[in-house]
Amino acid sequence: MRTLLVILVALLGTVTCQECSFPEIIFGGFRYMEGEHDGEKYASYMCFPPFVMTPNKEAFMGHMAANSVSAKEAYMDMAYIAICFEGMAIVPECKEPQKAGHCGIPNWIEHGKAVEFSMKEEKQYMGKADMTMADLMNSERIESEEIDEDEKNWRAIMPNGARYECDEDYMMHETVHKDWAGVARWLL
Repeated sequence: MRTLLVILVALLGTVTCQECSFPEIIFGGFRYMEGEHDGEKYASYMCFPPFVMTPNKEAFMGHMAANSVSAKEAYMDMAYIAICFEGMAIVPECKEPQKAGHCGIPNWIEHGKAVEFSMKEEKQYMGKADMTMADLMNSERIESEEIDEDEKNWRAIMPNGARYECDEDYMMHETVHKDWAGVARWLL
């Protein structure tokens, strides 16, 4: 991807980030917000069901390296975000869940946000007795897939759960996983 960007920039000439624009529609999804943070333009995207959001791999890994952050922190910062790089819009992807290898855990929910992620890479160290049936079925499915080592490593750093906290005046309706999955509802 980086090589493609360099080639495109070389063909198009030098372009400043002010000229960077984010597409309204991406495959399986749409831009729902644009903004600026510390002078840098960004956009946030959402996917249409059943597609799941997958961060742009190069931007995600670059963010981890440049800022010395963990995969959890990078996911919190970058999961649904498009950025400008050398005048080009670098956008996340909407993928079919089977092709993504993860479920696209949101870093925010209505009236709340994720405060902690459970990552797939952490699950690989669990004994099979500690894994849920869904974890076992998913790990067996992934092991049987014909994917390269790079893709396996990428999928391993995607979250498989999140603990959420609600905004003030809202409370979490817990699920069987307590506050690791739920929705925020208005307090009556």
